[in-house]
Amino acid sequence: MSALLDFVPDLTVNQHPVAAAAGDGLYLAFKDTGNGFIWTKKLTTSGWATSSQDQARPGTSTVPTISSIPADFGGEAMLVWTGASDAPTQIFYATVTGSNYGNQVQLKCKNGTPATNYTPAAAVFKDTLYIAWIEANSPNGSQVYIVGFNSTSNDASQQTMQAVPLPDGVPITQGDGTIALAADDNNLVFAWVTGSNTEGIKWATSSDGVKWNASAAVDTADTTMVAPVFLPYQGRTCLVAYSVKNNEIVLKSYDGKSWTGESAIPFTHTRTVSYPAAATFQNRLHIFWMLSNGDVAWVQFDGFTPDAAPSPLPPQLSWSGSSGLGTGPSNANFSSNLVLNQDGTVQYSGTWNDTGNEPILHAPSQNYVVEYVVVDSSNNVYTFPQTGNVPTASSGPWNVTAQSGQIKQNWEALSIGAYCKVLASDTSDVSSLFSSFVSAFATIVGTVIEVLA
Repeated sequence: MSALLDFVPDLTVNQHPVAAAAGDGLYLAFKDTGNGFIWTKKLTTSGWATSSQDQARPGTSTVPTISSIPADFGGEAMLVWTGASDAPTQIFYATVTGSNYGNQVQLKCKNGTPATNYTPAAAVFKDTLYIAWIEANSPNGSQVYIVGFNSTSNDASQQTMQAVPLPDGVPITQGDGTIALAADDNNLVFAWVTGSNTEGIKWATSSDGVKWNASAAVDTADTTMVAPVFLPYQGRTCLVAYSVKNNEIVLKSYDGKSWTGESAIPFTHTRTVSYPAAATFQNRLHIFWMLSNGDVAWVQFDGFTPDAAPSPLPPQLSWSGSSGLGTGPSNANFSSNLVLNQDGTVQYSGTWNDTGNEPILHAPSQNYVVEYVVVDSSNNVYTFPQTGNVPTASSGPWNVTAQSGQIKQNWEALSIGAYCKVLASDTSDVSSLFSSFVSAFATIVGTVIEVLA
């Protein structure tokens, strides 16, 4: 099945998750940009672990990457990230065994200082862990180093460090999701985003982790793809990437001769706020991405056919909003709650409190409007305005119920990362209030459905 994963309710994530299968499970990891912690969650044949594991990573400057690791390292998975511990910036890693983190280890990069604006990449090939990073001082990020480890030594100068030849593909698209490593039984794969309008993503293979074959562009009509994730799956090389042009996550595969066309991953358009993570586990392909509400969306593939929808769909969605506005004579505040149910029923309640100090003869009452605007994954916009008038220094509650056939019909689209905005004004001008929302969020406003008039 697939699902929406609410692992960390107070997560302030705006960066992408990473995933890898290792040992007896699949690990999902992501960085909380609010406190710098790296969170991990483990999926086994029994389901997801009951709790999320967190680990403080002071100085973390990028989201982590994650990989399975050889048995010689004594663990099941490894997190890799760049961070500023002491000058110059260095690579760090830590093993993850079950629900525990190993000691944080600093990789001593005496050559090829890592750039802080690129996320590193990692993969295991022939019992060796390979870590790749872009050199900080290379022109436009053109110098990439890959180092292979087959022991727990943290001194990169003692390992095989090889600069990857990028003769005509410079990864100039700075930031996360620029480079990727993967491996199958025969080859180590390195991929990068060229920043070219004609080439897009390029990739190269190596049978020994040192000598690299000539690079080639991924055959695609969409050269805006970034954040490539390469992985072997069912005898093919798969590519999962984010399409900037179409604002969606796509899947392609390579059979050794040619690439398939792009298939859009269901439910990723409009509500996607992160690059994808992908891993294979129990002979299925798992793809993850972050939603605007902080949840993680998860879709599984049986072969190359995705599950139709997250299952089970939540029977209810709810949002709450409260705020104060105005000062002095027009001072007011409100609290409110909107509940949508799978059968289309709506419950909208709240209270407007006029706390102004204007004498009753000058301002005997105050108008108000509190409007919820909900946008589903198909860009349908549902509006729920509540207008009223309360006497000065008093309160006006409301409790409205309604039935909406559109909400019932579009429940699946609402369940996949619905976005909610609460608007309020001390006037009764609903039209102007909604116009302000349209102006700010024009790119996600589609068909407008007035649930409450």
